[in-house]
Amino acid sequence: MKSIKSKLVVYFSILILLLSIAIGYISIQRASTALTKESEKNIVALSYEGAKLIKNNIETQKRTLEMIALREDIQSMDLELQLPALQNQVSKTNFMDIAVAQLDGTAYYSDGTTSQLGDREYIKNALNGESNVSDILLSRVTNNLVLMYAAPIQRNGKVVGALIGRRDGNSLSYLIDDSGFGVEGYGYIINREGTVVGHPDRALVKNQFNPIKESNQDDSLKSLAELYEEILENKRGVSEYTFEGKNMYAGYAPIEGTNWMFIYTSFEDDVLAGILPLRNAIIWVIGIVFILGIIFTYILGNSISKPIIETVKFSKNISDLDISQDIPEKMLKKKDETGEISKAFQNIIVNLREIIQEVNDS
Repeated sequence: MKSIKSKLVVYFSILILLLSIAIGYISIQRASTALTKESEKNIVALSYEGAKLIKNNIETQKRTLEMIALREDIQSMDLELQLPALQNQVSKTNFMDIAVAQLDGTAYYSDGTTSQLGDREYIKNALNGESNVSDILLSRVTNNLVLMYAAPIQRNGKVVGALIGRRDGNSLSYLIDDSGFGVEGYGYIINREGTVVGHPDRALVKNQFNPIKESNQDDSLKSLAELYEEILENKRGVSEYTFEGKNMYAGYAPIEGTNWMFIYTSFEDDVLAGILPLRNAIIWVIGIVFILGIIFTYILGNSISKPIIETVKFSKNISDLDISQDIPEKMLKKKDETGEISKAFQNIIVNLREIIQEVNDS
């Protein structure tokens, strides 16, 4: 560290390293921000597409019931005509069973079972002339979770009953099994109360998981509960939250024609997966720049220090009163400070020679 060359190499190397690290850090931060924003847009777009998929499937099921309800034997409201027709249609549809509900809410299923469903919201809506789908609910017939579709039966422009179709309570979950963003992301559906009605984890549907209600007893669910409340309030958008110790993103959109919300989730690691290769590339670049910087600084330091060392050599000769040698021509031709110093020393040498010559003459 006593020589100029060593100081130049060390100081410039430290400067290059610090600048490279700063530039790399800023690049990674900006790339992370840009990647996160782009991923958020993609998650929101996927949530809209997922909501459309669910909507289309629901509309298909409702249209199926509406078409069956147009049959004359169904419109007759005569069970002897209706039951054979229902049995025939069950095998042609995706419904587990189909039933006709009278105006008093009594439902007659194709397998011969009956149930009083007059208090069910989906029955009321159908009897009011509206095709609709229920929430996931516990069937009074099978005692299992089911999803019920209902369509009005009309005759001469008047509602005379309702046609209902029963589907598995996991039917919504089946639709979203292949949805998700990234490696670990997934999609799911909640109702207007925040209860899960469709999820890859069937246990959450079976147990009617609702973090808004359960967060009062479980603090670990508070972040998820806040997310659900935000989703139910805003209806559309993207949010960040924490679940089971992992940072996650959620894009959400309403499923038209229902009270459900479709949610796409993605883990932060999936969103920022593209940063790892970028970070590794930046580290390699920093290493290469650092090595090239050391080599360049060494060459630069050598080019600066070498003429200075030569100049110092001649200055020592002068201090020892050795003026027998002239400064080399290549040093005198330099246009920088070392050239000026060399010319000054050459002038000293010439002047001293003249003085000595005069003293010798005297």
